[in-house]
Amino acid sequence: MSDHVAGTPQAASNGAAVTALVTGLASVLAMILFYVTMLGAWMLYVGLVLGIVGLIFGIIGLRKKQSKAMSLVGLITGILAVLAALATLFFALLFVGAFMSEML
Repeated sequence: MSDHVAGTPQAASNGAAVTALVTGLASVLAMILFYVTMLGAWMLYVGLVLGIVGLIFGIIGLRKKQSKAMSLVGLITGILAVLAALATLFFALLFVGAFMSEML
């Protein structure tokens, strides 16, 4: 049986906005842990994946007219984490390439 009575509005769901907020903030935390600890490259990949998830759910939350603040924070933190992860990977590959060319 449903508890919903006809004529009463149901509470709006903020599922995508909450998911964007949590994954966006977790991605930034993962990137910070990558830079300040010796946890290894897997934290970089975790930050990248969580950042992409936060970015996607931030867009979904904005399109579904869910909580704008949570969606935007998730979107912005997801973008920052993705950019930081990609920049780190790019410079790491650039450094390895320069190091390997010196070895030959």
